[in-house]
Amino acid sequence: MNTLIGILTGIIVLSLMMFVHELGHYLVGRALGFKIVEFSIFMGPRLFSFTRKGIRYSLKLIPIGASVSFAGEYGEGEGEEIEAAEAETEADEAGLFYKKPRWARGLVLSAGSIFNIFSGLLALVVYFASLGYALPILADNSVTGQAAAAGLQSGDRIERLAGRKINNDLDLQANLLFAPADQSLEVEFFRPSDEETRKTVLRPERLSRYMLGISHDIRYTGGGLLVTGVDSSSNAGNPVIRAGDVIKSIDGTAVNQQNSAQLINASQGNSIKLIVVRDGQEVELNTIPSLYQYYNERGIHFEIHHEFWRTIPYSLEYSASIVKATARSIGKLFTGDLKVEDTLSGPIGVVDMISGVVTAEVIDWGAKFSQLLMLFALISLSLGLMNLLPILPLDGGHLLLLAIETLRRGKKISVRAQNAMMIFGLIIILILFILGIYSDVARIFSR
Repeated sequence: MNTLIGILTGIIVLSLMMFVHELGHYLVGRALGFKIVEFSIFMGPRLFSFTRKGIRYSLKLIPIGASVSFAGEYGEGEGEEIEAAEAETEADEAGLFYKKPRWARGLVLSAGSIFNIFSGLLALVVYFASLGYALPILADNSVTGQAAAAGLQSGDRIERLAGRKINNDLDLQANLLFAPADQSLEVEFFRPSDEETRKTVLRPERLSRYMLGISHDIRYTGGGLLVTGVDSSSNAGNPVIRAGDVIKSIDGTAVNQQNSAQLINASQGNSIKLIVVRDGQEVELNTIPSLYQYYNERGIHFEIHHEFWRTIPYSLEYSASIVKATARSIGKLFTGDLKVEDTLSGPIGVVDMISGVVTAEVIDWGAKFSQLLMLFALISLSLGLMNLLPILPLDGGHLLLLAIETLRRGKKISVRAQNAMMIFGLIIILILFILGIYSDVARIFSR
C-alpha cells in the first residue's frame, strides 16, 4: 500500500510540474490576447469538459501532464478544432497565434519554462528559509581528515577548489564528486584572522580498516544502525545482513553511529556476533568483517546560516550551481567518466525518487516534506531549462525558428526545412528518452 501511495505521489508531483509549465503558456497567452482553444489537465481521451469565454477546459483520462492549444498555433488551417477556432475569430484574426507579433509569440513560448524556473526558485527559497543554507565557511569543530592536515581552520572561507569557484555546498560536492578519490586538490581560501587569501593542498592518504560492508542511514535516531545497503562481497561473499536490518549490538556492546567503526575494526577480521532487529524480531547473526582499503575524508564541512534576507540571492546562486553541475555531468557522460545510469533520469526515475522519499519509514514527515521540496525545485529547474534547448518540438526549438524568422526579416524557413529539424529533434529526444528509461530501470534492478 505504501508503495502505491509513493508512486501516486510521484505521478502527482511530476504532473504538477507539467501543469505549471502549461499554465505559464496559458496565462501569458491570455494576457497578450491570444485565442486559446483548450486547456487540459492530464492526457488522453476527455473525461469531462466545459466551455467558458470560448475556451474549452478539460479533464482527461491518463493522470499525468497537462496541455494548452492555441488557435493558429501551427499556421493556417491546421486541424478541425483549430479551424473552428479560427472561424470564430474571423473578425479578430489578431488572436491567431501565427498572426501575433514575434515578440508576443516569443513570450508565450518562453512562459512555460519561465514558470517552471520560477516555481523551482520559489521552492528553493522556502527550503532554505526553513532549514538554513550552507555558506562556504568552515564550521566550528568540523575540520578533519585532509583539510586538517592541510592546515585549514574553522572560519576559513573556501574561495576555490581545484581552480573552480565555490559559492555553496553544491559547488563543493560537485567538485569532490568529479575528482578521483586519490587526486590531490588545491584549495584557495580566505582567512579572516589575518585578512589574507592563501592556498593549500588536500592530499589523500590511503588507509585500511575492517568493516561490515554495509551502508546505513545517518538520519536514523531509533537506536543502532539502520542498514540501507549490503556489499555482496561482505562476510567472505556470503552476506548475512540484509537491507532494513537494525543492528543493535556488536559482541554484546550496544552500537551507535559514534562507536560502530571502532567496534568493528577491533575484531581484526575475526568473527563477531550481531544482534539485529529484522521484521520486528531480534535475530542473532555471526559475520566476519572484511578489510577495506579507502582514502581518508576530505574533511570540509560548511557553516549553516538562517538569515532570511539571504535566501533569495542564495537560491539564485544555487540554481546557477545546479546548471553548472548538470552541464559537467553531461560532459562526463560523453567522455565516459560517468555511466548513463549515474547521469540521466527519465520519468520512471523521477517517480521512483519521489516515491522513495514518501515511503521511507525512518524519516519523519517534516524531513520528507523538505526532501520533496528540494526534489521539486531540482526537477522544475531541470524541466524549465531542458525545454529551452534549441531542439524541435521543445519550446526552445520554436524559439529558434522565431529567431531565424526575425533574422530573415519576417520570412519563415521552408516547411521542408522545418520538418527536417523536427525529425532530427525527435530522434534526439527519443534517444534521450530511451537512455533515461534504461538508466531508471538499471538503477531499480541494481538495488
